[in-house]
Amino acid sequence: MERYAFNFLQSTADLSISAQEYLWSIFGIKTSSAAVKNLVHYQPEFESQIFTFCGTQIAMNSLARRIAGLSGAAAVAMAGFSAHRVLMDPTIDERRKKAVDNANKHHFLHTLAILFSPYARFPLLTVSLFASGILMFCGSCYAYGIWNDDKIRAISPLGGLMFILGWLSFVL
Repeated sequence: MERYAFNFLQSTADLSISAQEYLWSIFGIKTSSAAVKNLVHYQPEFESQIFTFCGTQIAMNSLARRIAGLSGAAAVAMAGFSAHRVLMDPTIDERRKKAVDNANKHHFLHTLAILFSPYARFPLLTVSLFASGILMFCGSCYAYGIWNDDKIRAISPLGGLMFILGWLSFVL
């Protein structure tokens, strides 16, 4: 690949060297051209920062997309389960039904927030805050609505705090 990658650029030396230098400095692509091998390349100081940033950005996009996919699937599953099991059950009081409905709305909203978290300055922090908020806030509301467990509701404010901190992490 390296040997034949830029043969079409090697017809004119100036164009070949400048294009190959550009591709090498930006993308790290090296060619086997004799003119380029003998040339001392300028390596910008920010090159490692670009690759570190791009690598982190790509990895965080992938991680956030996977977590958002799992969270979205769980939100849809919980919406279906609560619609058929909790909201249609006449023995469950309105307070528990509202808790499950509220949890599902927040679950969907913050799943989208996880999807956009790679745009934050500290994406891993943002994903972690939103994911922990979903687990603590939505999980405790789901548990209260489904099993009528009052004790677990004590975690809800902590999950809400995680949501707030997750949104504030976009400001950093």
